[in-house]
Amino acid sequence: LLQAALKRRPTDTQTQLELAEELWSSGRQLAAADVVAKIVAERPDDAGAALRLAKMEYEIGRTAAAESALRLAMLHDPENPDALRLKAEMAQKRGDADAALATYLRLAQIVPDDLDAQLAMATIYI
Repeated sequence: LLQAALKRRPTDTQTQLELAEELWSSGRQLAAADVVAKIVAERPDDAGAALRLAKMEYEIGRTAAAESALRLAMLHDPENPDALRLKAEMAQKRGDADAALATYLRLAQIVPDDLDAQLAMATIYI
């Protein structure tokens, strides 16, 4: 059905994102990331699509692509809690505790009751 909708409205971003999510959930992660990458290339100001691409690329293991997409997402929405959480998680994974801690602190200022951010900071401190 999504393919048929895309044929009728090939430039509809929401339909393309729904197709990507369907591909992702059916185990076709690379194809899903490619669909979202195309959306981001066509609409670089779409912070939501760039963030979704960053998450997909990170889960696939393409860290450089994830960081690039995350930078783009944060350029247009620097206070997005999900983007900050991903940025901190990526910094922590690459062993940059200072950057991870700084980002978690920023996240805690934006969303003070985010227990996951507080636990992540405690883990870094320990």
